[in-house]
Amino acid sequence: MSGDGCFQELLSESTHGDGSRGICRRTHEIEWQDSAKNSFGEMDAGDELTNDKPHVTEKGVSKPLHSPSIVLQMDDQGHILSINKFGLDFFGYAEEELLGKNVIGTIVPEVESSGRDLRKMIKDIGQNPKNYTFNDNENVRKNGERVWVVWTNRQITRGDGATGLILCSGTDITSLKLAKDRSYHLIKDLSIKNQALSRENEELKCFCYTISHDLRSPLINIIGLIDLLESDLKEKDLEQIDEDMEMIKTTASAMDSLIKDTLELSRIGLAASPSEHVAFVEIVEEALEHMSLDIKSNGVEVTYARDFPEVLADRKKLVEALINLVDNSLKYGCSGAAPKVEIGFRGDGQETVFYVRDNGAGIDPRHHHKIFDLFYKVNSNSRGTGAGLAIVKRIIGAHGGRIWVESELGRGCTMCFTLSLVNRRLRAPWSCSSS
Repeated sequence: MSGDGCFQELLSESTHGDGSRGICRRTHEIEWQDSAKNSFGEMDAGDELTNDKPHVTEKGVSKPLHSPSIVLQMDDQGHILSINKFGLDFFGYAEEELLGKNVIGTIVPEVESSGRDLRKMIKDIGQNPKNYTFNDNENVRKNGERVWVVWTNRQITRGDGATGLILCSGTDITSLKLAKDRSYHLIKDLSIKNQALSRENEELKCFCYTISHDLRSPLINIIGLIDLLESDLKEKDLEQIDEDMEMIKTTASAMDSLIKDTLELSRIGLAASPSEHVAFVEIVEEALEHMSLDIKSNGVEVTYARDFPEVLADRKKLVEALINLVDNSLKYGCSGAAPKVEIGFRGDGQETVFYVRDNGAGIDPRHHHKIFDLFYKVNSNSRGTGAGLAIVKRIIGAHGGRIWVESELGRGCTMCFTLSLVNRRLRAPWSCSSS
């Protein structure tokens, strides 16, 4: 090092011309005070070790004055030769605990939290200091606390002309690093929420179109039936009048069901609160109890797993979803001579998949992407509004899960879905008959 001082880098936040913010480095000179002799020479016997005088160690290395940043000198192997008071206070060590010790294992951990090998980095700094003029890395205090420091490294020359010493000046950037990490996570969360909002907006568009179309149909029918009723009233055809009135009631009742299902679907996203630990087997048993009369009247054998894992869920909503899935199987999947419904779960890679399976006629793969749409029915003549699976999809989605169908014509149907688990234990399923 030539001259009377060395340069120290400080970080500060600044605003660029385009309005964006960033971190910039500012360089200022750290002064080294010389005595009457060379700063790397011998101390006079009468000299005292004070902050106003130079300190020459046994290794012939000058000790820097107080600085608002960490200032230390190390050899090319990483051994600490000197460190200022600020650095000692910052890391929580006494001077004798650090001098002669390697930075690795004292103020630098062997491996960074991110997994970076800091032993290799320190070795490389010793061999190629010019490649590390500026660098930041994780450091560690005596109490084990991890901190982030940005370092300026300079190779310096001793008074005897020997090289191999490195002057390091560090500034604590832990708060900036934490703020940056928080900002990153906030931005990531906002991105996820924006994506979810975009999906919600698309769903809303489809929802509005479906509502306008499916609610308009019964209204048109009612208007037509009223015209017929007026004609029959003029002709005083009492039998036809009764028939017209009955048709109007049936159509109005269907419209009422559509409106109820629409309201049910619209409130699911706001009402679901997946915060309760629930044994899924309890949800299954509650849903089957609710459907017990329909199960017995249809002569369906129901089997279900004995020890489902616990889930994080809105219990009431999941019961409602399972009722809809079982009801869907009873309506469309139990037309054979020995109708069966199985409720179970399986491991599928890193996730657990729950399912409701029947042995019915199955669903043509061409309809798989449509069956969860509001009011969609594979068979337009089947009973119900076609909102059941749309409601199930909404409930599962509100719990952070997904739902899909696995089915082929003539091979039954399996409705699959995922949920957040409390644990991932899988147990062997067992069976019980509804009879």
